[in-house]
Amino acid sequence: MKILAVVAIAVLSACLAGAEETELGDAWKEFFPKGATLTKVDGLKKNDKAYQVTGPEGEPSGWVFRTDRMAPRVRGFSDQIGILIAVSPELRIVGMKVLRSRETPGYFRRLRSTFFKQFEHHPVTHLHENVEAVSGATISSTAIIRDVSRSTTNLLGQLDLLDRVLDSKGKPAAEKK
Repeated sequence: MKILAVVAIAVLSACLAGAEETELGDAWKEFFPKGATLTKVDGLKKNDKAYQVTGPEGEPSGWVFRTDRMAPRVRGFSDQIGILIAVSPELRIVGMKVLRSRETPGYFRRLRSTFFKQFEHHPVTHLHENVEAVSGATISSTAIIRDVSRSTTNLLGQLDLLDRVLDSKGKPAAEKK
């Protein structure tokens, strides 16, 4: 009986060790170099989860997180939409991918790749000023814009990185040449 308990604990521990990566699946890998690895970011607020990405040579490659694992929670038409967000070391959106949605399929299909491409390469703050909602899927697209903007701002604030992208008045900092 004791041996069975020890084996069960070992199996459970092995499963939990890989839970961080399986929570994101392999979706994050399409945005970062081959051979990159994830490390959970420690010290975030309770229930917030994010991961630092390290390149194959040990160089910092950015961060990745799910909007449904980072405050604040933003609801679409039916529920919160779980979107994987990849952020570069320059604090720009590298890419994003919907991992979970309970939105009405007919309306949600209107959010074509062109909607999501609007986010790419934008600084992570003030996205709501640069990304347009989609007519016919206004509630869902507006929720995604708010969720991405607020969750990335939350993460950068917790990492003390907001000053790199905002000036003293809370406006986007001037682009460095």
